[in-house]
Amino acid sequence: MSAGLESAAERRDSTASSATWDRQDCETFLLHEARLLDEAKFDAWLALFTADAQYWVPSEPDQKSPYDTVSLIYDDRRLAGSQARASILRNRDRAPAGS
Repeated sequence: MSAGLESAAERRDSTASSATWDRQDCETFLLHEARLLDEAKFDAWLALFTADAQYWVPSEPDQKSPYDTVSLIYDDRRLAGSQARASILRNRDRAPAGS
């Protein structure tokens, strides 16, 4: 891991309790998350999520809750682990070459 990402991880740990991130903290974290996925480091990616995390991709603009209507993705950590990794790997293997 590069020194920049190490400092981002340290900042993430130190700011997690205050829940106050600036734009740079968010950008650095998202780039780190994307790199983990690009490099198929799924265990490290899943480790970024706290026990109370929710991963939600709404299906409608301005959708207020994952319970109101179907969502593209909604996971409240019950699916994390081997099932999530298997799904990620299956979908990655189906992606067109060069994507």
